[in-house]
Amino acid sequence: MSSYTRILSKTTNAVHDHLAVLEDKMKIAVCGTHGSGKSTLIEKMRCDLDNDRVNVFIVEEAARDCPLPLRTIEAQRWIWHEHYSREIEGMMNGCRVVLCDRSLMDELVYLRYILNKAPSKYGEYMFEVMHSVTTEWMKTYHQVIRLPLNEERILITDDELRSKDLVYAREIDHLFDEMIGDYVTHDENGAMA
Repeated sequence: MSSYTRILSKTTNAVHDHLAVLEDKMKIAVCGTHGSGKSTLIEKMRCDLDNDRVNVFIVEEAARDCPLPLRTIEAQRWIWHEHYSREIEGMMNGCRVVLCDRSLMDELVYLRYILNKAPSKYGEYMFEVMHSVTTEWMKTYHQVIRLPLNEERILITDDELRSKDLVYAREIDHLFDEMIGDYVTHDENGAMA
């Protein structure tokens, strides 16, 4: 069984366990660099849960709808705000499970990349404001799944939005490793909580 299949099975089981005990919603974020398989995993989870008659709301990646040039401070600010709004919409929806293709943390990872390449006082101010909100918002996820860089997938992905630049993808993946501890805690087994 591949690690991808194990993640899918483990997460689907966790959803069923959670919903069996609580009458509440469950919100799951799948995060990682572009091309790591987030959307694919979300779709497989949705299919599994649909087959089990669990209502699911998908918070889709906001970058595809960004009207601004990507890899800019303004674009990342827009994407962060749009993602935040989409998650609120998902939580207000009548669905039992909200699956998020990315998290607010993801948007900050990409902003940090931009600021590392072109430092900006305005950008650092935006980062700090968004960081404080993100720190609290990340507590609203019942589960955070961090997918690592999949270099083969990036090279074969036929997508105008996603960069096939492996150096860029590796830098983003490294920033995820550096920053995730600021936003996600781990249980005694090392699993993200």
